[in-house]
This record gives sequence, structure tokens and C-alpha cells, in this order.
Amino acid sequence: MKFRTFFYSLFIYPIISFGQHPDFLSQHQIDSLQKLLPGSDLIKQVDILNTLAAYYAPIHFDSSIMYSAQAIRIGTVYGYPEGIAMARYNTGNAYYFKLDMKNALLSYLSALRITEDNQLDNIAALINIQMGNINFLFNEAKKPLHPIARL
Repeated sequence: MKFRTFFYSLFIYPIISFGQHPDFLSQHQIDSLQKLLPGSDLIKQVDILNTLAAYYAPIHFDSSIMYSAQAIRIGTVYGYPEGIAMARYNTGNAYYFKLDMKNALLSYLSALRITEDNQLDNIAALINIQMGNINFLFNEAKKPLHPIARL
């Protein structure tokens, strides 16, 4: 019994807890991206803003929407459709995590139109996955939570 407890505490628990840390950008990387923002060219600014928006989407919805709006504005002025599509996708993700599905779908459809007009297949695939997640969410919500509930 003691060996099993020792085994779990030494090997299993660290593996489980490591998998629960979804931080793909550290705070240091975010700070360095924000420092690079003022000195970079405009296309690079759109990419940096989209990276920041992607990071903040699951945790700080309003910050993600703000960074996406800035990326859309700069990308529209300077004609960067890939950056605009990615910014709309990030806006949709922020609304998705906020559980505002109407605005999430509107953002995804807007991004999908841009990707279809400019043959941006890699972004279109991401958008279709997220729209499939919303479809699954609404279809599963209609089913009972437990098989006994059907009785």
C-alpha cells in the first residue's frame, strides 16, 4: 500500500498536473511581445496583436477583443487579409470563451468569408473546427444529461 502511494505521488501526480497547465506563452514572452509592438513594421504589428489576442482569448476576453480590433484596423488600412482573418478568428474565440455564441458565429463567418476570398485554407480550417465545436455544443445541449433521465 505504501509503495502504491509513493508511486502515485512520485510519478502519476506530476504528469497529471503538468498536463493541466495550458500556458503556451509565458508572462515574459507576452511582455517582450508588447515591447516589440511599437518598433516593428505594420504587418508585423498585426501578427503580434493577433498573437496577444490568441493568448488572452480564454482568460481576458475584453483584452483579446481589443487587440483583435487593433489588428483589424491596421490590417484593413494596409491591405493584409491574412491578418484580418486571423483577428476575426481571435475575436470569435474570445466570444466563444465568453459563451456569446451569436457574436462568435458572426466573427467566424466574417473570417471565413475573408479566407474564401483570399484562399487562406489554413485559417479556414481553424474556423471550421470552431464552428463545428459550436454545432456540437448546441446539438449535445438538447440531449438529456443522464440516460436515466429518459425513463
